[in-house]
Amino acid sequence: MHKRAEKASRHNADWRSRQILALLEGLMASSRYIDRLLIRLNGRSIFVKALEVDWIEAQGNYVRVHSQQNQHLLRRRIGDLERSLDPRVFLRVNRSTIVNIDRVRELQPLSHGDVRLVLEDGTQLTVSRNYRKSLGRLLGE
Repeated sequence: MHKRAEKASRHNADWRSRQILALLEGLMASSRYIDRLLIRLNGRSIFVKALEVDWIEAQGNYVRVHSQQNQHLLRRRIGDLERSLDPRVFLRVNRSTIVNIDRVRELQPLSHGDVRLVLEDGTQLTVSRNYRKSLGRLLGE
C-alpha cells in the first residue's frame, strides 16, 4: 500500500512539473515575437503596434506595412519580418504578402487552387497554391 501511495505522489509531481514547463514555454514563445514595429518617418521614429497591422507587402529589401488606413515603408526583408511576428496572428499567404488573420472577413475560391482573402477594409489578397496549407490555421484546423 505504501508503494502505491509513493507512486501516485511521484505521478502527481511529474504532472505538475509538465504543467509548469508548458506554461513557461508558452510565456517564452509569446515574448520572442515583436509587439510593435519601429518606423522611421521624416526624421522621426514612430511605433506601430503589431496587432494594428492589417497586412504587409514585400518591396525588395523593404516592406510596406498597411495599418489602419496608413502605409509605412520599413527597411526589412519580408522573411525576416515574418520570423519576428507571432504566427498565431500573422500568416504568410504568398511570396510577397503577410496578413493579420484577425482582419480576414471572407475567403473566395479562385481557379487553379488559389484563394482570395477579403479583409475587413475590402482589400483583396491572393493566397497562392504554395501557401494553401497555411489556410488551415486561418480556418482553425
